[in-house]
Amino acid sequence: MGRRTSATAVAAVTALLAAATVAALSGVATAHSSLTQPASMSFTTDCRVSRGPGPTARNCPGPCPNIMLKRHGVGSSSSQPAATYRRGQTVRVRWARNNHEGGFVRWALVPVGSMMDAKVHEQMAFRWGCWSAGRFACKGGAHRKRFCIDDALDKPVGHAYQDWLTIPSIYPDGDYVLSFAWYGGVRNNKPKRRPVLSSLGDYYDCSYVRIAGGGVVEPAHTPTFRPGTRTRFPNRCVASVNRLGPCREEPCTVGRRANGESLHQGGELVPAPFAGGKTPPPLRTSWFPTTGAGRLGINAAYVTDLDGRRKRRLRTNRVNVVALGRDLERFTMEATVWGDVRVDGVAFAVPGKTRHIARAAPWFLTRVGAGTKARRSWGYWTAGKVVKVKITPLAITGHDVRVVPKTYRIKVVYK
Repeated sequence: MGRRTSATAVAAVTALLAAATVAALSGVATAHSSLTQPASMSFTTDCRVSRGPGPTARNCPGPCPNIMLKRHGVGSSSSQPAATYRRGQTVRVRWARNNHEGGFVRWALVPVGSMMDAKVHEQMAFRWGCWSAGRFACKGGAHRKRFCIDDALDKPVGHAYQDWLTIPSIYPDGDYVLSFAWYGGVRNNKPKRRPVLSSLGDYYDCSYVRIAGGGVVEPAHTPTFRPGTRTRFPNRCVASVNRLGPCREEPCTVGRRANGESLHQGGELVPAPFAGGKTPPPLRTSWFPTTGAGRLGINAAYVTDLDGRRKRRLRTNRVNVVALGRDLERFTMEATVWGDVRVDGVAFAVPGKTRHIARAAPWFLTRVGAGTKARRSWGYWTAGKVVKVKITPLAITGHDVRVVPKTYRIKVVYK
C-alpha cells in the first residue's frame, strides 16, 4: 500500500512540474498589447516576433501588423479610417494592459504608402511616453471587452492605459497610419525590482487615420518625451531597455528560453533619442509634398491566399512559379508601396485584360467577395504559361510624381 501511495505521489509531482513548465513557457510567450483607440487595423493583440511554443509563435516584425488584418468596416483601410483628426487637435489614445507593466510607447504618423517601412516610422516619430501611463478601470461588458480585453492583474477589475496626443501641424491633409510601438516591458510584471529585467519583445500596432483641416500647416515640429499621467516618475519610465531592437525577439533572454537569464537590465530610463539631454531632429513639412515633384513606387508584391495570408514574395528578375495544391488552392496578389506623396490607388494590369485598381490599402489585386470575408480568386492565367502582371502606384491628381512600377512574371502549375 505504501509503495502504491509513493508511486501515486511521484506521478502527481511529475504532473505538477510539467504543468508548471508549460505555464512558465506560456507566461513569457503570450505577452500582448494593442491599440484600442483609435481602432487597430488588425484583430491581433500580439504583433511581435517569437518562436512559440506552438500557436503562440509569431512573425509580426512591425512596424504595422502583417497578420489578422481587418477586411471590412471602419478601420479596415485608408478609405475607411478609424478616426479623422485635425492639425493641432488633442486626441485620446488607449491601449490594452493585458497583465503587463513597464516600458516605453512610441507614436508616429506615417503616410499610408510607407506604412511597412520601419525607417520612415523611426523618422516620423513625434511623441514618446511611458507605456504604463494613464491607467483606468474598465466598466464591464462591451467597455471591458474593447479596452481591457483579458487584463486580470487586479481582479475582478480590469485596467488599461491611455494618453493624449496633439496632432503635429506639419501634416498636410491626407491618409496616414498612426503607429504604436511598445518596448522595454518588465519581466514578471515587477516594476519595483532593481535591476529591471528583460523578457518581453518589441510590440507593434497601427491604425488608419485621416488628417483633414485644423490649423495652418507649420514648417517643422520638434518631437517630445512626456511620460504621461499616473506614472511612477515625472520625467522617466521604468523599462528594461530604452530603444527598439535589443529585444526584437521574445523572450528577451539568453538562448530565448522561457526561464533563461535576462539579456538586458534596465531601470528608470528615458528613450534613447532623449538620453543625455538630447532632442531628436525636427520633423518637417517638406517631407510631405502636396505640390511639386514627388516619388512613388512599388516596394514589394506577394502571392496570398484568399484570406490575405502571404505565401511568398514575388521577384522581378525571375519567373515566379505558383504551385496550387492542398496548401494553396486559389490565390490573389498584394502589393506594398513606398513614396513621399499620397497614394490614390494601385493598378494591376495584365496585357489584354481589364486593369484592376485597388483604391485603398492594403493593396490587393482582387476585391472581397459579396457576402463573404474572403477575397475573390485571381483567374487571368493559364496553367503552365507565363503571364506578366504590371503593378503601378497612382498619385492623387495634381501631383508631379515620378512613378516607379514593377512587372512580375507568374507561372501557375498544379502539384
